[in-house]
Amino acid sequence: MRKVKKRYYFMLLLLPFLYMEFKGFVNVLGYCEKKDANISQLYSEQELIDRAIKFLLTISPSTQVTVEGRRLHIIPYKTVEEFKKINPNCCSVERTAHEGFTQYLSIRKQGKSYGYVHIAYLLNYEEDVEPSKFGLILEFDTCGEMSYFSQ
Repeated sequence: MRKVKKRYYFMLLLLPFLYMEFKGFVNVLGYCEKKDANISQLYSEQELIDRAIKFLLTISPSTQVTVEGRRLHIIPYKTVEEFKKINPNCCSVERTAHEGFTQYLSIRKQGKSYGYVHIAYLLNYEEDVEPSKFGLILEFDTCGEMSYFSQ
C-alpha cells in the first residue's frame, strides 16, 4: 500500500514538470500561445520580412559619426515599400543568426526566440557622401514580435 502511495505522489509531482516540458517543446516548434497558432499559420516569410523592415524603420538612427568624427545625417526611409525598392533582395528569414549559432534552448522553450531576419541595406546621407552598406539581424519570437539581436 505504501509503495502505491509513493508512486501516486511521485506521478503527481511529475505531471507539472511534464506539462512544462511539453509546453516548451511546442514553443520550440513555433507555437504562439497568445494567438493560439503556429507562426507559420500567422505569417508568411514575406510578412516576417515586412514586419522586420517596419521594426527597423522605428529603431534606425538619424545620424552616423564617421571614423574622422564627422557627423552625417541619414536620410530615413519613409515606408517599407520604399525600403524594398531601394534595397531589392535585402532580406532573408533564417533559423539561425549565423553559422554555428544556436539560441539557448531555455529561451527557445519560452517562445522568445524562433528565427532571424537578416537585412542588408544602404544608408543614404543628406551630405554629398557615397551611400554605405549596412547589415543587421533581427530576432523574432513564436508570435512574430521583433527584437534587435545581440549576442
